[in-house]
Amino acid sequence: MQLGLDGQRLARVLVDFDLYLEFESGDSIALSDFSIDRPGDAAVATVDVGYGNIAQGLAAVLQLIGTTCESSESDNTGDLTVVFIDGIRISAPHSDGEAWEFSGSDGRQVISGPEGDLTTWAKE
Repeated sequence: MQLGLDGQRLARVLVDFDLYLEFESGDSIALSDFSIDRPGDAAVATVDVGYGNIAQGLAAVLQLIGTTCESSESDNTGDLTVVFIDGIRISAPHSDGEAWEFSGSDGRQVISGPEGDLTTWAKE
């Protein structure tokens, strides 16, 4: 499932119990547990982030502000992948709970629930 973030720049990053990526259109993604892959950066090739080290995730994601999203999609297992034009990839695997949530500025919502069960809503 395509989320429609292609071509949008990451506008800001917010943190509470989750880490939120907000794009210039107002679309946002809330992430619980995720990894960041940086191609060509052997020192920090992958950062696995969860509630216990959310500050480390924030530090890794802050550098993406202003960067354009190349693709954003969820597969049929409920895993989410967001790729930026510089090759940095954020992956959020499905989990036993709510793994991630997409909120569109147009009212669309997608939630990856337990075991990757995707629930979608559209503005009527």
